[in-house]
Amino acid sequence: MDDLLSAVQTNRTVQSNINKFETLSLNTSSTSRPSSSKSVKKSMLDITSSNSEPTKNTSFDLNPSTSYFVPSDSSNPLPKKLKRYNSTPFLQKSYFTKPTDTLPSDACEILRSQPEPDDLLAVLQYLQYGIDGRHGFSVHVASPQASQILAAIVTKIVPDCWYTYQQPKLSTGETQSRDYILNILRSVPGVGALLLQLKQPFTTSSAHKPVLLDTASVLAMVLKPSITLRTLLQDTIKLYTKQTLRHAVWQEVVALLAGSKILSSASQALQSMSLEVGSEIAFVADGVQYVQWLARNISTAAISLSPTEPDSWTMLSRIAKRGMNLGYRDAFVSELYSTLLLGSRSLWTPFRHLLQTFSPAEQRSFFDAVLRDLTRKYLRSGVGVESMQLNGLESDKEIGGVAAMVTGLIEGNTILDEHLVQWLTSTNGEYATLGVDTRRAVIATLASHKERLQEILGKCLESFGDKLQIQHEPILQQETTAATLLIVLGYLHRLDPSSVKDLSKQGPFLQTTSNRLGASVPRARLLGLIVATAVSRLVDPDDKRLNFGVEELEEDHAQKWFGLVSIQDEVGTLESLEVQTDRPVVVVELAEDEPSRDKPKQEKAKKATAQRYSKIVSIEEITDDEDNDDGDDADFVPYAKPDSDASDSEDDPTLIDRSKPSAPIYIIDLISQLSVSGKPDTVSLALRTAPSLIRRKAQFGSELSENVTPLASALVNLRDGVHKQEMHQLRLHALLACLVSCPKIIGPWAAALYFDGDLALDQRASLLSMLGLGARELSGYQDDSNTNSSNNTTSSLLFPDEIQQSLFPSQRLPPHLVGLYAPSEKLAQEISHSTIQPLALAAADKMTGPDILKIRTFSSRMAVEKKRAAQQEARTKRIPKDLHALLASCIYLPLCCRLSMVLSSSAASLSTLGNSNLFDPNILRLFLQTLTIVLVCLGPNALSLPDTTRETLILLTALHDIPRLAMDPVVLPALLQLLLTTLDLNMTAGAVAEERLVTEFGSMMAELIHWSARVGESGAGPVVIASDESSGEEGGGLAWNVLVAGLQVKWLEVGRKYQGRMMELMGVVADEDDNDVF
Repeated sequence: MDDLLSAVQTNRTVQSNINKFETLSLNTSSTSRPSSSKSVKKSMLDITSSNSEPTKNTSFDLNPSTSYFVPSDSSNPLPKKLKRYNSTPFLQKSYFTKPTDTLPSDACEILRSQPEPDDLLAVLQYLQYGIDGRHGFSVHVASPQASQILAAIVTKIVPDCWYTYQQPKLSTGETQSRDYILNILRSVPGVGALLLQLKQPFTTSSAHKPVLLDTASVLAMVLKPSITLRTLLQDTIKLYTKQTLRHAVWQEVVALLAGSKILSSASQALQSMSLEVGSEIAFVADGVQYVQWLARNISTAAISLSPTEPDSWTMLSRIAKRGMNLGYRDAFVSELYSTLLLGSRSLWTPFRHLLQTFSPAEQRSFFDAVLRDLTRKYLRSGVGVESMQLNGLESDKEIGGVAAMVTGLIEGNTILDEHLVQWLTSTNGEYATLGVDTRRAVIATLASHKERLQEILGKCLESFGDKLQIQHEPILQQETTAATLLIVLGYLHRLDPSSVKDLSKQGPFLQTTSNRLGASVPRARLLGLIVATAVSRLVDPDDKRLNFGVEELEEDHAQKWFGLVSIQDEVGTLESLEVQTDRPVVVVELAEDEPSRDKPKQEKAKKATAQRYSKIVSIEEITDDEDNDDGDDADFVPYAKPDSDASDSEDDPTLIDRSKPSAPIYIIDLISQLSVSGKPDTVSLALRTAPSLIRRKAQFGSELSENVTPLASALVNLRDGVHKQEMHQLRLHALLACLVSCPKIIGPWAAALYFDGDLALDQRASLLSMLGLGARELSGYQDDSNTNSSNNTTSSLLFPDEIQQSLFPSQRLPPHLVGLYAPSEKLAQEISHSTIQPLALAAADKMTGPDILKIRTFSSRMAVEKKRAAQQEARTKRIPKDLHALLASCIYLPLCCRLSMVLSSSAASLSTLGNSNLFDPNILRLFLQTLTIVLVCLGPNALSLPDTTRETLILLTALHDIPRLAMDPVVLPALLQLLLTTLDLNMTAGAVAEERLVTEFGSMMAELIHWSARVGESGAGPVVIASDESSGEEGGGLAWNVLVAGLQVKWLEVGRKYQGRMMELMGVVADEDDNDVF
């Protein structure tokens, strides 16, 4: 009996161990499963229990079952044979007739146990039927069982099966399983489970990369359809009837889709694992592509909603508002209005219904973003009027299309209707940077509204004649106000001529004209002359019109201003904008450059022809008479043995790539080769050929001038093709050639792109370096050591390794960015030394004795003067005749004024300063150094020196009011250097310029000088770590405290000279020993 009991206990112990460990696979009895055609497993061990327990088949198989999915990567390193569960209810679909409460748990256990394909498909089908409402359990409704099932799918099924589901050819069952998985996970709990898997603390080992990549692929495919948001919205309304629960669920949807949970989690996961993903997955980790996807989903959901569903519109507006604040507002707004209004039909009803759910501030922000995007796509973004044609009729079709868009936006919307007047009359710099074409389109929508035009005219006159604004506003802002004033005057005169005549006799207009004529700034005074003359030409007869006798009013640029009065744009249709949505630069050239994939028969025919030709050649080489051949070959000179070619070193001729790219000979070919994707050799060859080709084409015909803007755009947007560091250098050379060849086109274009474009740091640095070095080359400056090189003006500046070596390691730039920042850095240092050096030498002379004791040979002085005269003569021959006007109007003023307007606008808040890379310290330093270089190239004899001085002081005053920027240790030296250069140039220009500094710009100069002195005395500035104690330099450049000392000395010298002139005018003779005067 004891032996029998011992055997029973042993049997029970074994049975419990089997149930405990999941490493042994239990097969159910043959009666519990349907018959299968699969082979019967070999039984190696049978264990039976006592008579009181039911008999169980516990046979084990040592051979692995091939019907299981082989996991591509699992969380467990070793494969396991998991416990099997009964899947008969799912295979036979008995849950339709006899539903049980244990089916969700059984489904979860089957998903966890590496099910066979038939079992997996049956379980997924059960879950899909629940989503469709054919039985009572749905995984789209949040519950503990649903969470466990979704977790099993994400953590077990996806890692094991998704690699198989990504194959190009799938069976019907596999296709159904894949679609079921995507539909099941397309819910709030499903997306949450995927994000939780992405956030798992995986190691950086390559073993976990497939799991992460598969999870990201599933997430992208779940979200990819444009109906995803509509599906979530409909499910939320249908599944959750209680308002409180519905609000909570939709709050989670908003947080997931528009609250950056998906975007941040996916981008962080892919970046941490350094995964390279395709375009189908990349949108979940790329901000711009993600907000575009979100905007398309919002558009699809808005189209499906009825105006009688207020709850649905409220829920949709919540996600639209959050989407605007994801950090990519312009891309989001562009995709949203494009999908709703610029398609085959203009769906104004859902668009207006969605827009009206926004708050007034959000509606105004949305309107501004739409105008910015329309300007970027269809209109010129330049602020100045000089770029327009004389007739003022350019881009009429596009202006009419934009006017149609604005008309549709403000129709029935009182908030935007009022904002339209504010947008046209505000002095906010953010509104003034969109250009004259945009204002023409906006004013065209009000052409028939007399009251609105009078209101706009009155506000424009008030701001245009304000003395404070005349003195302190950037000149580009004043030009924008003058352009708006002239265009509105023309429309109002055509509607009611008497109102314009009455306006010309009223006090506000007369006061505005008087203030403008008395302005000390020449450009501001000229704008007043233009407005007064234009009004006089409208209301006065020919013999009584104003004639100021100023030659500038007869020049071409003044005639363009007068032409604004005669502009009469009409509101067009949106079809004119649809034509421009896909406007390829060079489509034909790209198609010709890439091999055709749609004509395989032609490729085969070409290969066959080549093969036949090669056979004929081989046959012709076989000769019958060798003696005759020897005599004939004696007259031929054999070719030399060709050099070895690495690309032709393969023994197998089918592996040799004979489609080698050829160097472009036309600008259009250069653009097409730079735009090719997937061919780095072609891009590299085009980039290396670009500088020389552009400089050659500059002197022949109009090919370059007609295509220089698309060419520069292709160069700026170039992201691959060659090594990163080398690419930056070659791109800078090519952009420099574009600027030198067409400065009047590329200068304003680069300034507008710098502020309006969504650019990376290296792209902004390339534009600034191009402008600085281009201004230097246009001014005729050369390096003595490179007078024989083709790019002698910049070749020694593009590789200044000695500058980086002199910096402390933590202050050095990355290697691929050295070539972008260092040229301007080196030139700025040279300017600083040339400005401070005379002060240091003068101080040294006073310490070493009188000048009579200093000896200098006559021959050395003559040699130095002769060399300097030769250099100046050579430079004079190289510079264009209109150099000063070119540098001032095309490069310096667009850059300086635009930054002033950005800083003075409401957009220059702390959040904007933190989010925009415009105010990155290194970029801002490079910007100020570029202004310094261009200002030095202008020189003290430029006629535009008063204007450039005024705009520079306005910029520096606005910048020093933001301590976060001005007190940055990277920005402060560049800021002080620009101020010192401005002061030095005005002192060099003579007594008139010095007096202008004190009288007209004295308040701004005194404030900036006092601020710099206060920074130096209080010790609030950055700590100076000199790399060379004897020179007092910081990293190869002058320390900021040295620049402060130079500013103090020079400003004191200006004050003494001005004081002396005033005392002389008063008849006071000063004592020669009075150092306070002289």
